Amino acid sequence: MIANGTLASLEEYSLSCTYEVQSILLALLPTPYSLLPTPYSLKPWTFYLTQFKTAI
Repeated sequence: MIANGTLASLEEYSLSCTYEVQSILLALLPTPYSLLPTPYSLKPWTFYLTQFKTAI
C-alpha cells in the first residue's frame, strides 16, 4: 500500500511541475495581443495566465 501511495504522490508532483513549466513557457512566449480574444487583450497578461491556470 505504501508503494501505491508513493506512486500517486509522484504523479501529482509531476503534474504540478508540468503545469508550472507550461505557465512559465506561456509567460516567456511573445504573444501578440491581437491573437487573443478581445476581453483578454484588455487585461494584463499575468491576469490571463492566472485565469488560465485556475481553469485547468
